[in-house]
Amino acid sequence: MSNFQVHYALVLRKFSKFIFIQQHRLFSTETKIEKFTENVLLKSLNKYTPDKIRNFAIIAHIDHGKSTLSDRLLQLTNVIPSDSEQRYLDKLEVEKERGITVKAQTCTMFYKGMMLNLIDTPGHVDFNFEVKRSLVACGGAILLVAANQGIQAQTIFNFWDAFQAELSIIPIINKIDMALVDIDRIEKQMQTLFDFKKEEILKVSAKTGLNVPSILDAIIERIPPPNFEMNEEKSFQAHIFDSWFDHRCGVVLLLVVKHGQLKRGMSVQFFNDKERVYNVRQVGFLHPEMVPCESLTTGQVGYMYCGIKSPKDIIVGDTIFEAGNKIDLQPFMSINKIKPTVYAGLFPTESSEFERLNKAVENLCLNDSSVEIETDSSAIFGQGWRVGFIGK
Repeated sequence: MSNFQVHYALVLRKFSKFIFIQQHRLFSTETKIEKFTENVLLKSLNKYTPDKIRNFAIIAHIDHGKSTLSDRLLQLTNVIPSDSEQRYLDKLEVEKERGITVKAQTCTMFYKGMMLNLIDTPGHVDFNFEVKRSLVACGGAILLVAANQGIQAQTIFNFWDAFQAELSIIPIINKIDMALVDIDRIEKQMQTLFDFKKEEILKVSAKTGLNVPSILDAIIERIPPPNFEMNEEKSFQAHIFDSWFDHRCGVVLLLVVKHGQLKRGMSVQFFNDKERVYNVRQVGFLHPEMVPCESLTTGQVGYMYCGIKSPKDIIVGDTIFEAGNKIDLQPFMSINKIKPTVYAGLFPTESSEFERLNKAVENLCLNDSSVEIETDSSAIFGQGWRVGFIGK
């Protein structure tokens, strides 16, 4: 085996120890389940019918200000204090070290009597799969372009992903506070390449907060509500668009409710699993921590867990529904997986660590369904895995 494979074996061994020894997880939003008072636990979201909900993503090239804008929106809607740390939604260690978003992050905000569900997506081309997976839950997207850089390659890719998903797009020029930027030139670029009208383009500075409140108003006015009809006769159905593993609750699912109502105590099934029935132990929304609530209804984005212990039992993109109502059920559109471009052989440095490392690898696949895993073996290193990643 090559030194490259040995290096990865050492790194992943350390990674597995980090997961199982430390008291917080490395995946997804890295939120903690807080203890809430009874009043908070029973908080009802039923008044937020589909016409009062907007689900949207922020898409852009890397370093165009997505995470900074997310921070500003959270501050304006009183989700976090104005003096909170920068890049609040970036929780992974690599995100903090490199200043990039790797995992799409979700947060529910409340503004002018509306529920706004924000998904902050990665900008790097290697994490484009995260963007596509997130857009499934959205009705619109904010397309952010930095005034000092203009339209870049990933700006175009993200635009077409949103366009093909038939999302309403709000074009925004960010970083207008910087010196020597040619805003008119960027504005003409967006008109020429994306066919936006001049009056549609907002000009803001996420760093200083200049004109950012206009974005919240544009979200309400331009992004349509979820295209799901409130019908009490339809049983519960939802689309899973992300997941992660928590040591206390097991597998936590992030979903958007398409029909009906999801409540604690309900029995649910997954479309791709015809046998097992699960009991819902908790439902809630991310604010940005996990906040339990009475129920999630049509059009709302939130989380649930039902005691699933094995990551192998979950497929991101699957349809979840109320048990016993599979007759004539049509699954929601799944997300086509992208073929990995980088492969590595991963092996534990000690054979006794295999099972622990195997659990760590399974948890990684749960959180990032673009990763492919195949068992492998080596005369030198013993049992291991052949792992495929999206990247260059």
